[in-house]
Amino acid sequence: MRLLANLSALTLAAVSCNPPTGGAQDNRTAEDMPGTIVGASAQGELAPPPEADQAVTYGPELAPPGATLRIESQSSAAGTHIEFFAEGLMPDRGYAAHAHTEPCGTDPSDPGPRFQDERDPSVAEGEDSTDPDYGNPENEIWLDFTTDGDGDAERIVQVPVGLVEHAPRSIVLHEAEETATAPGEAGQAGERVACLTISYERNP
Repeated sequence: MRLLANLSALTLAAVSCNPPTGGAQDNRTAEDMPGTIVGASAQGELAPPPEADQAVTYGPELAPPGATLRIESQSSAAGTHIEFFAEGLMPDRGYAAHAHTEPCGTDPSDPGPRFQDERDPSVAEGEDSTDPDYGNPENEIWLDFTTDGDGDAERIVQVPVGLVEHAPRSIVLHEAEETATAPGEAGQAGERVACLTISYERNP
């Protein structure tokens, strides 16, 4: 089954985020960790790579240090509810955002390619698909959003697939204001400007 067959409405709101917890140094994939995923969470204040913990800015002009990102989700075999929040980004601006396969790191390439429910078999390991049959919001997790006048936003998505084993490890913000959908560029959104590493809650 492809991801994101149905998206809930996008709403904009001011968000209060807590200080960062955890660390981007956890380089295990979701598949490496035992147990069944039941939830995911992350929150962090953007900082440049040398000082960053769970949230990293790669493009401070669009993702200012001190801006905060937060994600919460709950999964079951029936599906996953995702809530994504941002505070302190550029006001009245769109951001393309996607789930990626690896945790954040010091280099923008570290989060790896976009997470896909069904991986494009024609693409080399670690590369993003540009085929709209695979690079689309029904097979990937797209969280594109537009901030309000304070640079804050909220995106709520209901994913009709349970992310209980195969799951992403980060959310990446891009410079483009929305994700491309045309053949040959599907899923593309320009340079990576920020990243938030996801932590998982699991059953034994």
